[in-house]
Amino acid sequence: MNDPVALCVDAVAAWHASWLAALGIRSERDDAVWRALEPPPNIHFAAITLRPEAEATALVSAPGSICDSWQALELEPLRFRVWRRDPWYHRPASSVYGTEPPELDVIRVTTEAEVAELE
Repeated sequence: MNDPVALCVDAVAAWHASWLAALGIRSERDDAVWRALEPPPNIHFAAITLRPEAEATALVSAPGSICDSWQALELEPLRFRVWRRDPWYHRPASSVYGTEPPELDVIRVTTEAEVAELE
């Protein structure tokens, strides 16, 4: 997959599916759209386009907000309105700093004494 938006979309759809599953809310996914099958909490999307060629009609039954990932669909005729536009951010995987900052120590906490020190 070479499309940076498609990579972001795949991650966001998987994130939504896992969070909603933890809340007992079912969802489904096909080649073009991920959708919740029941109303999700307001902070979650109810449908996400997975491909730029997704059909707007595939989103009509969404029980809440829709993420038109490529911002390409005509949703107003389906009684939706655009109320927010959010940019997608993507960068190749690498360290944020180029090298880890010297003052950062990442350690595994495995004993009660280490937990107490961490807290």
